[in-house]
Amino acid sequence: SETLKVTFIAQPGKRPESYFVTLTTDEPGIPRAVLPVRGKCKQVFIVEPQVLYFGCVPKDRSETKEAVITHADGKPFQIREIRASNPEFSFKWDPLPAGGYRILATVLSARAGAIAEGAAVLTDHPAILAVPLQLSVRITGDVISLTPVLAAAQHPDKTVAPFQTVIQRLTPGELKIENVTEADGAAVAHTIERVDEKTCKLTVVFK
Repeated sequence: SETLKVTFIAQPGKRPESYFVTLTTDEPGIPRAVLPVRGKCKQVFIVEPQVLYFGCVPKDRSETKEAVITHADGKPFQIREIRASNPEFSFKWDPLPAGGYRILATVLSARAGAIAEGAAVLTDHPAILAVPLQLSVRITGDVISLTPVLAAAQHPDKTVAPFQTVIQRLTPGELKIENVTEADGAAVAHTIERVDEKTCKLTVVFK
């Protein structure tokens, strides 16, 4: 007989894993044997929430969200650094009295668009050096439409139902809608219903 040693290396964030190891021997008739290998990765760090959703943030304005990271066994640890490939994100962290850290993630961008980032929280843990933290934000202008793409059904008489959306100002000041036109500048029939100082309901009618 021979002694076989199998090493199972758990990857951070993985759930229960199951594998099969095939052994080839010099045994006549049955030269192969299958050895099932099963393991479960124990969670070392807990991040709440795992994804920071910033929502809609006007460009050139900062927004900060908070996450908490703790050791699953309550053991002390140190955060050495938090890295993100996107320079629009910056981070600060403070130790909590009960253990762990409060992480403050701030986004500030001069370009509009959606940003999804996977940041890495670097710790002094000997085996798990980086803990993932997901970030998601939509950078907008000062005014946004809650329904950026309008769609409406066509009636049997080939008329189109009115399009409706809500226009909202995210920065200080009153929302003012002066006109609604098509891409070529042609006027579009519409009505505007004011909800509050920063919000209007816009209804557009196409013939």
